Amino acid sequence: MILRESHARFIGYGAMLLESFVGVMAMVAACAMPLDLFRDQQPAQYCRRRRECGAATISGWGYPLQAQP
Repeated sequence: MILRESHARFIGYGAMLLESFVGVMAMVAACAMPLDLFRDQQPAQYCRRRRECGAATISGWGYPLQAQP
């Protein structure tokens, strides 16, 4: 609850600044993650080569695709 309607602009501006700060922190956290974080959690025999694995996954979704050499 605010005392005056004129306070709403100040509160809204502060909320936008905090929200943008949260967004920037999320981008920094995403960029700081190691690139192979999720690949290391899969067994090696599951995906020998990235192209074949990706093509097989997308083909499994119903879109026929073949890996290029």
